[in-house]
Amino acid sequence: MSSQVCFPESEYTFLQRTLNESLVVPIAIELFLYGIFLTLFSSSLYIFRAKLMPGKLYVIATAIFFITATVSVALDLAWRSGDSDRATITGLSPTAFGFKADEKVVSIQAGPYYIFILAGMFSDAILIHRCYHLWNSRKSVVAVPFFGLIAIFIAWIVFEALLDIGQFFDQVYIAATLLENLVLTGLMVGRVWWLHRRTNRISIDNKTNTTASQRFAGTLLQSGALNSVFLIFSIITIFGTGSFQILTPCALTQIVGISATLLAVSIAFGLGFDPQFGMLDEENQSQAGLVLRNLESRRQDSVPPNKDTV
Repeated sequence: MSSQVCFPESEYTFLQRTLNESLVVPIAIELFLYGIFLTLFSSSLYIFRAKLMPGKLYVIATAIFFITATVSVALDLAWRSGDSDRATITGLSPTAFGFKADEKVVSIQAGPYYIFILAGMFSDAILIHRCYHLWNSRKSVVAVPFFGLIAIFIAWIVFEALLDIGQFFDQVYIAATLLENLVLTGLMVGRVWWLHRRTNRISIDNKTNTTASQRFAGTLLQSGALNSVFLIFSIITIFGTGSFQILTPCALTQIVGISATLLAVSIAFGLGFDPQFGMLDEENQSQAGLVLRNLESRRQDSVPPNKDTV
């Protein structure tokens, strides 16, 4: 005889809402973002193979972010399909109705959380590295973000290991990494804007090879502003909906990977940088080669032709 759990009609609306918040909406958003990341990652591989290279660090980082995003999706789906979670999402007490929590499922539940924290810190490190090179390797510029990242890591260790309240750190981390990203975004947007302004001054008739839309897209992607936008959205939704997270740690991991991959692709294309007028991105290997070829061509054009003497 199979045991069944019957719900009063008054509880049906609550059950339906809980199912949507715990299963339908999170899974739909996560798979949608993962589909975008999968398409972007495949395109980036094609771009990199076409010898448009942003530097080995960004290529390796793109692969790492995609692997972590894939593992995060797999773990999140495994957790949400587990017996203990099916009992939880119904709003029933597992022990009261004979449900036995699966320890493996419970441990899997923490996987996407840890992956998001580590991926977020790695993304911040990539942004610090990018900011460092945009500012001509000035250590003083990235000192505050660098020590801020170290402070976040130490705080995570304290919350997780010493205080044993790591479950509360996700919201603390989102707020801290948002502040970190806003600082880095401001530094990089300001730097790219200043480079464009200088380029317009030295170019002939203020005409360059980059359009206004290209400059805007280049500034947006080069600064990693995508992270800041979605982190702000995550904080707003958390405060607005209470415990319901529209952007789960798994979804945020996808966004971190997408933002980092867009940064790598924008560097590979030299988006927003015009080497013709000296606006060189030192981390763009393809652009560096183009500049060298242009300089060699100009040098040859400047040499007067030899006149044959009779």
